Amino acid sequence: MLTIRMDVPSTSKMAPTVEVSKTQNEDMQKMVQGLKDLMSSRRPPVNRNVLKIKMEYCGEKRCIEMDRPVSMKALQDHLQRRYGKTINMYYQQGKGEVVVSIKNQDELDRAIKVVDRNGQRCLRLLLSKHQPVDTEVADTRPDQSGTYTGNIVEVPYSTNCSSCGASRVSFARSTGESSCSSGVQWDIDDRKLSSQSPRAPTHWKEAKCIGSGAFGSVYLAYDVDTGRDLAVKKIPIIPDNRELRREAQGLEFDVQELGRLQHPRIVQYLGVQKTSDRILIFMEYMTGGSLKDHIALVGSLSDPVARNHTAQVLEGLAFLHKNHIIHRDIKSANILRDSLGNVKIADFGSGKKMQSLASQQGAFHSTIHYTAPEVLLGKTAYGRKADVWSVGVTLVEMLTGKVPWKEFEPMAAMFQIAYEEPKIDLPSTVEPVTADLCRVLMNKNFDERPMAAEVLLNHPAFKPVFFHSGAQLNRKQENQ
Repeated sequence: MLTIRMDVPSTSKMAPTVEVSKTQNEDMQKMVQGLKDLMSSRRPPVNRNVLKIKMEYCGEKRCIEMDRPVSMKALQDHLQRRYGKTINMYYQQGKGEVVVSIKNQDELDRAIKVVDRNGQRCLRLLLSKHQPVDTEVADTRPDQSGTYTGNIVEVPYSTNCSSCGASRVSFARSTGESSCSSGVQWDIDDRKLSSQSPRAPTHWKEAKCIGSGAFGSVYLAYDVDTGRDLAVKKIPIIPDNRELRREAQGLEFDVQELGRLQHPRIVQYLGVQKTSDRILIFMEYMTGGSLKDHIALVGSLSDPVARNHTAQVLEGLAFLHKNHIIHRDIKSANILRDSLGNVKIADFGSGKKMQSLASQQGAFHSTIHYTAPEVLLGKTAYGRKADVWSVGVTLVEMLTGKVPWKEFEPMAAMFQIAYEEPKIDLPSTVEPVTADLCRVLMNKNFDERPMAAEVLLNHPAFKPVFFHSGAQLNRKQENQ
């Protein structure tokens, strides 16, 4: 027996002797330690030989555990048995910020490696039957850690799938300075809001299809009442899905509010209509098409033209950021041209809800090559500086005629962007100041990456000595 004696002052009565068994003492210590662990939010150690996989398919959420190394074929077979059909898999980071297709063993291995390197506790997958499975046969070679066992266990699904360390969220604010050290006057500070949102046309005719993608198709339209050409984006929705109807209502409200924004460097929304099976978004029609199509047609752009386009994109982006709008999908396909060669930003402010609508109907969309490394790593929420990174990628695309990391499949490109320093080969005709602009925009350290307005106001690429044939000339043409 273990005896504990409690000594008290001689003026008081003798305290009784308390006797506690050794087993009881050990139990008490375990209970105290358990309470300490609970209060300090310490999690039990993770079994690194087992991978937890959280999956979502048509709103249904499931969780399984698989022994490592995880076999692509075993996972595919499990999904085939579960759903009775061939299922496509997409790696998901955060709340749908990153969605990348997984089609073979190598891509699955890379996704798991990203999870491990980020200190995350599970692999998150979105499942879909929307697109046909790639005909490439899944590679089932074992890796160095052993052979595939195929052991799959169903476990309860919980929403907590955070990394071992707390994620750092940083929201930087746009500069409020209106002075311009470059000597070029940029229109980034005026908050231009009309008193009311534009109303969608009442009588209109549909013409040819001018574009399509994961979010729907875009058609040329003619407003019968005004004689104006418009662009109309058609986004399909499933009528009987309550969640989709809620998302559609949110998108309709957002577009109505975004229609109040007016700026020379953004494509204006001109109204929205919702029917039982689709949403129609009316927009300003840009006769020159997308910058992506233009590059595909003519190849790489000259240094002055690429810099001019970049200045105009930054001008529009700085205006959006000042109005608390993060684009989230800056890329050459979302930069549209007019007949004078000026560019405007399209699809701003509505991309996240359109992505949600598409994903809930099984169509997943992600332009991984334009996504900032901090977003891929889940270090921060998608912020203004992630948009700036995407502008840098688009600038490189203009100068070289191709998007960086184009030679890599999406999952391999994601790994390169997330963990490797950018290695960009620019043509010899590119000015050193423009090459430096690429490096500034694509600074991998997002804490050091400047805001759009800061780049526009302070970078020497936009000083008059270098920027003698830029946006000011085009703006004069616009006003003539």
